[in-house]
Amino acid sequence: MRVAGSFELRFVKLRSALDERLEHAKTDIDLLLPGLTLYLPFNLWLTEKVYIIPNTGAITLSSQLTWRPTDRLQLFASGSFGTSTYLSPNRS
Repeated sequence: MRVAGSFELRFVKLRSALDERLEHAKTDIDLLLPGLTLYLPFNLWLTEKVYIIPNTGAITLSSQLTWRPTDRLQLFASGSFGTSTYLSPNRS
């Protein structure tokens, strides 16, 4: 049985333009996104990602289990949990 894996680390700067009618301001969002994929036998792999927003302290863990029995069929189950923090438009 052979197990392989890969690790990725991304830093993304998102610009959100939310609807002004909802009284949201335009804000920059810094997102740190480390991820790990473990490739298992029988065309099965597990992907774990952590979404971190440093300026608000929000952290979310996302897991996805994927199985590809044939080249044309791929099934997956996923879930996530974490925290969210609201950053007031008046706060920098």
